[in-house]
Amino acid sequence: TGPGGAQVFWECTEPYQEWIKRFSGGARLVSHDELMSGPLQDGLHIGVEMELVCRASGHVFDMGDMSQQSWAKLHYEQHCDITGYVTYQGKRIELSGTGLRDHSVGARDLSRMGNHVWHSGQFPSGRGFQFCNVQYRDGVGKDGELHYTVITDHDGVHAGTMENTPIITDESQIYDPYEMHIRTEDGRIVVAGVNPTAVWNCGS
Repeated sequence: TGPGGAQVFWECTEPYQEWIKRFSGGARLVSHDELMSGPLQDGLHIGVEMELVCRASGHVFDMGDMSQQSWAKLHYEQHCDITGYVTYQGKRIELSGTGLRDHSVGARDLSRMGNHVWHSGQFPSGRGFQFCNVQYRDGVGKDGELHYTVITDHDGVHAGTMENTPIITDESQIYDPYEMHIRTEDGRIVVAGVNPTAVWNCGS
């Protein structure tokens, strides 16, 4: 019936197309201010039921040759549309949004990783993108630097070329505007972000 633990259970209803995630257990009911004020302390738990249906909005895509990577030897992702609900104390909250399946296999040695940029986006049409550049720390494994870019939709996965690398190298840059440029076989897509809370714009 699928993998599960003490409180979380997964059911694969259609491989690579639809999964259902269910939670039945205790959780903390806290305010936004409590979460932002520091590490959350333990306290009274309440009963919670949750069910999420994750439906693929595009094809699975993997990062290809990972032989030079230290953080995984295989990695794949998939954009999803997610619906479901959470219930607690007689209340029911309906959920509807998007998400990303993300899975790595192999030893995870993060000590060699340096700066990296890793962006995924999904649009109402079902089109999505993945933009990834993983660099190594100075003087270690420069030949293993990873560049990966794809455009995904209902028809498949389309390889892209990374034209720039907007990697933050100093804390002072975190709110600076930047653009990510992806070139595909049928044209150029520019995905521009003003700051981490900005609305993304995508045009061909």
